Amino acid sequence: MVYRRLKILKGHVDEAFKPLAKMLGSAGVKPTHLTILSIPFGLFGAWFIFEMPVAASFSVLFYFTCDFMDGTLARVNKSHSDFGSALDFSVDRLVACAFLVSYFVHSGAVLLPVVGLALIVLVSLEEFGFKFK
Repeated sequence: MVYRRLKILKGHVDEAFKPLAKMLGSAGVKPTHLTILSIPFGLFGAWFIFEMPVAASFSVLFYFTCDFMDGTLARVNKSHSDFGSALDFSVDRLVACAFLVSYFVHSGAVLLPVVGLALIVLVSLEEFGFKFK
């Protein structure tokens, strides 16, 4: 049920970003450019969200915008690739891990970061072909 609603939301996001994606594509911007651009903003936002919440929030917002745009750009320009998908997946996991480590460092809580990191590892292994039975 949640997955289906997320797919519906993704369709609406794609429609909202489609004009910008067409403009970026005509300017020569590739989806991997946006993915790589999102890395420092995602890491900055994840790491400093507890110390500088306003600046980090803008950084995270820019990260999410780039993350949405790279997929939309790939679909609009029919330029999706296995490398781009793997890069996007890896960057998303990297930023999630950075947030969990930051949460641990700033709060001292252990359970959420450990469980979150374990789930990220399991999802990543499954995505890259490991089978769990």
